[in-house]
Amino acid sequence: MYSEYYVDGANPNIPSWRMIRTATTKYVHTHDAQGALIAREYYDLASDPAENTNLLGDATTTNDPPAATLTDLANRLDAFATCAGASCVR
Repeated sequence: MYSEYYVDGANPNIPSWRMIRTATTKYVHTHDAQGALIAREYYDLASDPAENTNLLGDATTTNDPPAATLTDLANRLDAFATCAGASCVR
């Protein structure tokens, strides 16, 4: 599942974000008004289905997912953000 929100005139204080959810993870990018990445979130839905602990936002890196996993998810976010019509294969 992929979802996104871009700042609009009605809600200028809510930052833009993109999210991808797999069967076991949720990965989120938050962007500033210029489109720069300002935050990342990663949740292990198998052990934390309520999404209480952002594994990229806690004080330790020992529980971070492998870099290859984050790269894959970020690439998928970028692909979904730029695809159109039939090219948006899930």
